[in-house]
Formats: sequence, C-alpha cells, structure tokens
Amino acid sequence: MNLLPAVVALSAVLLAACAGSPAAMEHLSEAELWNAQPTSKCNAYHYSKSEKMRKALTERVDVYPENWPAVAAGQVKIGFTEVELICARGYPRKINESASAAGVRKQWVYGGTDRYMPTEYFYTDGRHVTGWN
Repeated sequence: MNLLPAVVALSAVLLAACAGSPAAMEHLSEAELWNAQPTSKCNAYHYSKSEKMRKALTERVDVYPENWPAVAAGQVKIGFTEVELICARGYPRKINESASAAGVRKQWVYGGTDRYMPTEYFYTDGRHVTGWN
C-alpha cells in the first residue's frame, strides 16, 4: 500500500495551518489582521496577491500608496521600507547584519538555492532599501 499521497496531503494541510504562513493569514479576521505583524502580512501578500492582504496593509499604511504599483509587480525601489521589500519579494533566504558607528547595515539574500535561481542581494540601512546587485 502506497502511503506517499496521504503523507504529502497531510503535510500540506499541516504546513498551511502554521501560524503566520501565507495560507493561515488568509483565514484571519479583520481584527486579527489589524494586530498581525506587517512582515507576516507582506509575506502572505507576496505569495497570494490577495485583496484581503492588500487592504490590511493599506489600512495600517504598512505600504505607502505610491509604492503599491512596484510592490504588486514584485519590483523594489530605493527608499522602500524593509516591510515593502518583503511585500515585493517575500521573506529572504538569509539576512546578514553588520553594525558600525555609522549604524546597522543589512544584506538581504534572495534566491541562490539552485542554478536556476540566481542570488540577488538587497541592502538596507536597517530601515530602508539603499541598493541591490
């Protein structure tokens, strides 16, 4: 008897129900969304592009209105907040931080998990996107 399909289906259900997962965020009430972390709402928006997440992010001004066209297209602009970066690209694979007298600098690492997904780096000053390569 092949149990693989049942195990895969059960795993999908369990992962979808994880708190903060994009699928779980879709099932929150408006009040729960109001109190949810902006980064969790942005990650859910990145994967679902749902109007419910966009509305929740807009009501709290987690994404500035003038940045929505770029966010919706998955594009990043200089000056984006770190939250807007997550809305546009999702959670990074890794964040490298360095601190100095000038402040905190972060390198957000996306992709690079295989030869078909090149590594992208975005840089922030701890609050806003300052560049990428």
